[in-house]
Amino acid sequence: MELICDNIPVEYPNLLNYVLRHGDWVSPRNLRTLEVRGLSIVANNPLKRFFAHPSRNANPVFSIVELMWYLSGDDTSPMVSHYVSAVLNYLNPQTTRFDGAYGPRLRKYSKSVDQIEAIRRRLGQDKDTRRAVVTLFDPTIDNNEASINIPCQVLHQFLIRNDRLEMITYARSQDMYKGFVYDTAEWQLFQDILAGWFGLGLGPYHLYIASAHVYENDITRVQRIVKSDTGFDLYKKSVPLSDSLSFQDWERTRKLFYEVEDVTRNAQSPAAFEEALRMIESIGPGFWKNAMVAIVSFNAFKRGETAYATSVLSGITNEFRVLLSEWFSRKGGKRVSPNEHSALS
Repeated sequence: MELICDNIPVEYPNLLNYVLRHGDWVSPRNLRTLEVRGLSIVANNPLKRFFAHPSRNANPVFSIVELMWYLSGDDTSPMVSHYVSAVLNYLNPQTTRFDGAYGPRLRKYSKSVDQIEAIRRRLGQDKDTRRAVVTLFDPTIDNNEASINIPCQVLHQFLIRNDRLEMITYARSQDMYKGFVYDTAEWQLFQDILAGWFGLGLGPYHLYIASAHVYENDITRVQRIVKSDTGFDLYKKSVPLSDSLSFQDWERTRKLFYEVEDVTRNAQSPAAFEEALRMIESIGPGFWKNAMVAIVSFNAFKRGETAYATSVLSGITNEFRVLLSEWFSRKGGKRVSPNEHSALS
C-alpha cells in the first residue's frame, strides 16, 4: 500500500484500520501479531507531526524528549523512563543500558563516527548528494540473539531537491499502536532541524515500513481508535511551528533544552520550575521556547503542581498547548481554553 497525504497524524486511524482489515497473522518471538508488509507513506507537510488522538492518549512531550535523548548520544534510562516508564521493558538488566539505543549509533557509531556531523558535512559540500545516509542497524551487535532490542528504524537518507530537504526512512519493523505515534513525529522533527542548518524549506517525509503491525493484545485499543478517532485533526485547533534554526542557534538551544529538562525532571520544589522559566527567557519566541515551556508544565503536573502546570501551559502558542491541555484533562486536571493567556505569552 502507498499513501500520499498532507500529514500522517490525520491518517492514523485509517492506517490502523488498513492493518486490521488486510493484515496477516504471524507470531515472531511467539507474539501473535497482525502484519502488513511494504507500507509506504509520503507526508507532504511534515510540520504537522504530533498525535493527540483521544483514544490513544499518547504522552504529549515524549516525542521531543526522546528525539533530544537520541541527539545527546545517551543510552541510559533516567531521561526517557521518567516520561514513559514502559521503555524500561527494553533495558538490558546486565548493562542497565538499551542495546538498540539510537543515540550512540547516531553520535558515535562503532565508537568513532558522528553520523549527524557526517551528513551535515556531506550536504554542505554537495547539495545534490545521494550519500547523506544514517544507518542505525549494527550487524556486530544486532545479529546477537541475546540483544534485548534492536533498532526499528534502520536507515535514514536526506536529499536536497528543489531547495527543500526531503527525508526517507526505512523501518524494518513498526508497532503501529505503541511506537508509531512517537517515531514518526521524532524523525520529522529532526528533518526540520536539519533543514534549518542549511536554510532550506521542508520537503516531503517518506516512510517505508517493511512490517507494519499490531500486537494481538492491542487489537481492542486499536479498534477503539478506528471507531472513535477517525477524522480527528489536531491541526484544526492549532498551527504548527517550524523547529528549524541555524546550526549555531541550534547548538545553543540544544544545550539549554537539556538544562531545562534536567532541572524540571529532578525538581524538588516549585522554585525549580521558576528557575527553568527564567532560563527560557533567554531565547526568542518560537517552537523551542514552546517546547521548553511544555517540559516545565508537564513536569510540574507530574509532580502534583496541577494549578501551576496549567498556568504555565497558558503561555504556549503552538500545538503543545492543545496536546498538554487535553492530556491534563484526561489525567484529572483542568483543560485550558485556546483563548486563555497568561503573563508567559
